[in-house]
Amino acid sequence: SEQRCYEDIRAAWRHLTEERGIPSHEIVLFGRSLGGGATAQLAAEVTPACIILESTFTSVVALSKEMLPWLPMGRLIRHRFDNLSKVGRFTSPLLVVHSRDDRLIPYRHGRELFERAPEPKRLVEIRGDHSEGFVESLDIWLKGLDGFLGDVLTSSRSS
Repeated sequence: SEQRCYEDIRAAWRHLTEERGIPSHEIVLFGRSLGGGATAQLAAEVTPACIILESTFTSVVALSKEMLPWLPMGRLIRHRFDNLSKVGRFTSPLLVVHSRDDRLIPYRHGRELFERAPEPKRLVEIRGDHSEGFVESLDIWLKGLDGFLGDVLTSSRSS
């Protein structure tokens, strides 16, 4: 369930920060596809070094309405994962990675998440379908990640 996903990621965060003693500013939150939903929730609650959302949707309701426009999806869906309402509360740098070729979660979802998020943020556009983008665009993905993490590390050292 949606709530269970949130409980699990909070437990992982507590394990890292409380049991392992890792400072929050040394933790990178990464969520891909459905995992982006749990990541967005946690990122709205804590302050990690940075946040990475890859191929993540704005909300399950919005995605479902696109896939099945003739059904009243808003009333049928229990687990909403409303990521769009959460990104505005992020206090850490954000990297959004999404492909224009993604047929499962259309590019506009990643773009909307990016636009709603506060600075600092970066958008990396890759190629390839939902499960192939990383492989088809490995060089673009890694270059974007490297540049983003370089900026985050440089910024944290100067603070």
